[in-house]
Amino acid sequence: GDGGGSEGSGGNGGGGVVLLEPEDEGERASARAARVVALACVRGCVRHGRPQALLPYGEQLLRASLATAASINDPDLSNAGRACAVLLAQLPLLEAGLLVPFLALLKDLSASPSWHLRGCLLPPLKYLIYLGQFAPPSLQPPPQEAIQALLLQLLVDPQLEVREAAMPVVAGYVRLYGPHARRRLLAWADNILKKRKNGGAPLAQRHGGVLGLAALVALAPYDVPSWLPEVLERLARHAQQPQPIKAAVSRVFADFKRTHQDNWAASRKRLTPEQLEMLADAEQPPHWYA
Repeated sequence: GDGGGSEGSGGNGGGGVVLLEPEDEGERASARAARVVALACVRGCVRHGRPQALLPYGEQLLRASLATAASINDPDLSNAGRACAVLLAQLPLLEAGLLVPFLALLKDLSASPSWHLRGCLLPPLKYLIYLGQFAPPSLQPPPQEAIQALLLQLLVDPQLEVREAAMPVVAGYVRLYGPHARRRLLAWADNILKKRKNGGAPLAQRHGGVLGLAALVALAPYDVPSWLPEVLERLARHAQQPQPIKAAVSRVFADFKRTHQDNWAASRKRLTPEQLEMLADAEQPPHWYA
């Protein structure tokens, strides 16, 4: 289901949240004060042009910043942790050899029982996606593979909020990495959605497959490239699936019609009459009594 994860439970695996939230109230206050100081140091080093001072402690600071960002007890501290995680992702990671370790750390944290922590991985991941374009071919393991695997994992996360937040990040990844990434995402989504015919993938995974198709549609907000009608057809097949799949499909088609409205006379020529009818049905599903 889409139940929320426990914020302060579990061992050290994945999250690191427990390490920064001791059970003793006095120790907890000291830990929070230490986090405030660490976050202030990150901001100060970046603001004063001394990011190199952070590099030796980059992994530890990123873990602490993300654990802070996932806290639900202090919104201001959580926002500061999220901002620092993004700042750390903008350090000269390639030169320092930290891109692969940072990706490995995010992969580790993606197994956390805290869905808040899993969701907090996405803002810094955006910057690592961009940086991965410039990784030398000799870098092992290839960061592009690690990035794609992590994105697809978050796209089928058990928590609805994480899946929905991952969708635009996946679209950005495909936009940067080109047709090869687009074809791989389409094949991945097809594989998940076909499982429904054989007794089925879990609802969260099927919703993630639909969100993968939605990410492809988001790549072409103002035109209709040759590969898009096929993606729209595949999406339409799931218009009557249970929520949240049904709502996701309706939203995609409504957004598609809205963003293509100004040039609809030209855009509709790229679609067959059957596809145009399908588009209308998916945007406004028939009533049960029709």
